[in-house]
Amino acid sequence: MADNTVTITDNRNGQQAKFDIIDPTIGKSSIDVRQLSSKLGLFTYDPGFQATASCKSEITYIDGEAGILRYRGYPIEQLAQHSNYMEVSYLLMYGELPDDSQYQNFFDSIKNHTIVHESLMQFITGFHNDAHPMAIMVGVVGALSAFYHDSAAALIQDGVIVAAAQEERFTRIKHDHEFPAKAIQYCLDEAGIGPSD
Repeated sequence: MADNTVTITDNRNGQQAKFDIIDPTIGKSSIDVRQLSSKLGLFTYDPGFQATASCKSEITYIDGEAGILRYRGYPIEQLAQHSNYMEVSYLLMYGELPDDSQYQNFFDSIKNHTIVHESLMQFITGFHNDAHPMAIMVGVVGALSAFYHDSAAALIQDGVIVAAAQEERFTRIKHDHEFPAKAIQYCLDEAGIGPSD
């Protein structure tokens, strides 16, 4: 079986180094050049990222030249025509479109957490009527922490959410703002690790 690497040779001095090839689900393979500087003392030059993969994603696939945008393997056109916002949100979070039961549970959960504090609504109406939407959004998102200061914890491993919980789930105190000790312990238990790990 062939070695899934590529060898780069510096023709000035004959120095060589092997680099792993990363094969995607869709699209062109990439050379992992993170050790290029330490192995050969070189950097890559790619203005505009025309031949560079900037990240590894299990969520999005983009090929700008071909006009392709996919979320979790689904073409954006298909999602726009046949799915609603909540279904796409579920897809992005969990990797699959929801069945009817999953959709209803997800919808109810989101609905229960979307009640907007009346004072926040007054904050929004305080913007001038021709204020730029981005300026309003930045202001409102910043203000949210003054209204909703729940205490929560999340454990993310290699870009994947392993566990997440709000402290109020354990204390049964609505909008509990205390240090999320129970939520942290829950996340560690779910991952099967301890605080020292």
